[in-house]
Amino acid sequence: MIVNCRDTRCTWRLYAKSGLFSSKWKIRTISGPHTCHADASRTDHAQLTAEMVADVIREDIRENVTLSISSVKGLVRKAYPGITPKYNKLWRGRELAIAQLFGSWEKSYNLLTPLLEAIKRDNPGTKYGVAHEPMGDPTKRLFKAAVWAYGPCIAAVPHLRPIISIDACFLSGRYQGRLLMACGYDAENQLLPLAFALVGEESFQTWGWSMRWLRMEVIGNKEMCVVSDRHMGIKKVFTDRYGGWYEDGGECVHRLCSQHIAENLMKKVHNKKLCELFKILVKKKKPRRFEEFFEILRKKSPDAVAYLNNVGKYQDTNHNEIPKPWKVYQCMDNGARWGIMTTNGSESLNAVFKVSRRLPVVALVEDTYYKCLAWFRDRQEKAMARLADRQLWSARVEALLEKRIKKCRERQMTSMPLGVHGEHEVKVNDERVVYKERDGNFTYKKETFRYKLEQPHPSCTVCRNQDFVEIANTLPEPNLPMNLQKT
Repeated sequence: MIVNCRDTRCTWRLYAKSGLFSSKWKIRTISGPHTCHADASRTDHAQLTAEMVADVIREDIRENVTLSISSVKGLVRKAYPGITPKYNKLWRGRELAIAQLFGSWEKSYNLLTPLLEAIKRDNPGTKYGVAHEPMGDPTKRLFKAAVWAYGPCIAAVPHLRPIISIDACFLSGRYQGRLLMACGYDAENQLLPLAFALVGEESFQTWGWSMRWLRMEVIGNKEMCVVSDRHMGIKKVFTDRYGGWYEDGGECVHRLCSQHIAENLMKKVHNKKLCELFKILVKKKKPRRFEEFFEILRKKSPDAVAYLNNVGKYQDTNHNEIPKPWKVYQCMDNGARWGIMTTNGSESLNAVFKVSRRLPVVALVEDTYYKCLAWFRDRQEKAMARLADRQLWSARVEALLEKRIKKCRERQMTSMPLGVHGEHEVKVNDERVVYKERDGNFTYKKETFRYKLEQPHPSCTVCRNQDFVEIANTLPEPNLPMNLQKT
């Protein structure tokens, strides 16, 4: 064996030879002491292991499990000056510290079912399901997916708006996967996680399995509107006749997230103002207002209109499929959205459970449980306080009613019956109408409009200038179910 200096200008050499009957090497010749100092590129240290990195950062991980690798590097360099471990060693050290604090990454899968069973025992109504696959070893099974919903969340479903938003987010720990979530909305517009699912990837199979479980175990026969992005796996769920969410069979209503559409539109037209215009028109409730803004969009960009005409289809390239604008625009929605235009609810939950998604599976489930428990406890206190003050509505609904009453009075809205068939005419003064538009700046003018209400026996007590408080005081007290007051 010959050992040379890395510097080609250095003449230092070492000659060694292995023994015939042993594994030891014997130095035969060495050309004096080596005094050359070649540039050293290694800043790591062989004796600084991942276990030592975990010891350094463990307490910091306890306080902030989302600690980034750059922050881990800073803590290690502070503890051991002059040493910069490699990225892989820092990452393994962080994962080891998480496992020491929250349990083993591998063994946590064995504890998943016992944990869910314990939660179910202490929280009546809780439901869960775990899917496995057999392996070569009959004593072992391969984890595929898990889904769970907490009892209080299931009990709240009949009292929520008939709309949910669904979305998926990445697991950011040692193992890859997706966390699927279905989110509901209460009277205060607060989010309520209805169900969680752990799957390997986002596809029709995983979405179909979790949505079928959601229908059977959580939603039941309640008619629901589902807001989602345009993922092919999700869209296919609503064409499946046997999944419980067959849209053409009247089992549900499916609508698309306007924010995702706006982002995709930006990739097509590369015009921020057009995307802002789309965000305005997509929320319009009155067909006349919608047509005003849509005509502006049509003049500015026919390509954008052509793209939007195909957005609601299950397959964009299928020319035989009719456009489905009611999946996008609120004015064609027939009220199914209840004002929910985006999946921002699910996106917000993704941020709330950012820490959970970095933990081993058992710690992830436990973290979702305690977060939901804290929300129920906080909302129970607020609800009981309003009931003690004899308030009939939530604070958000009261504010919305007061705003509508003020608007009716300012515009002097009046209602007039048109006969015995329940038809009424509502006159609205000073309605703002787009007069002209230039470079995204709108000029409005005020006009008077009349609207015809064809619903049977409509009434408009606000237009008769009656005080809403007096009307509310004549209503009976609400009888809230006791199961909503439990945590």
